Amino acid sequence: MAVNRWNDEMLDQLADSVAALVQAFVQEHEENRQHRQETREWQRQMQEWKRENDLRFNILLEEVRASNHRISRLEDAQNSGSPQYLVISRVYTKSGTGFSPLGENKVYLSIQFQPQTQESQNS
Repeated sequence: MAVNRWNDEMLDQLADSVAALVQAFVQEHEENRQHRQETREWQRQMQEWKRENDLRFNILLEEVRASNHRISRLEDAQNSGSPQYLVISRVYTKSGTGFSPLGENKVYLSIQFQPQTQESQNS
């Protein structure tokens, strides 16, 4: 049986190989660490983006619901069969001291739409 003896050249080659493997391991470890850090940052940004989009979506959803509610009320009023008319509830004129029932200059009307009731039809 032959016994191999390690000479200086073989030991140097072994040391170089181990050093290269350690260097490759350290480099791969650093790349993995950077990748994990980038992934965490990306996930954080995605969560922030998702929260912002959810908020925008909820705001838009509420606006759509409010619009649908207004449209529904208008359609109900139109389909109720009762004619709509304007009610002038107050007449103000603008004076130098603010609004007063008796004054001069421009006239401001406070108006609202109301369905015509049986009472108003009789008057």
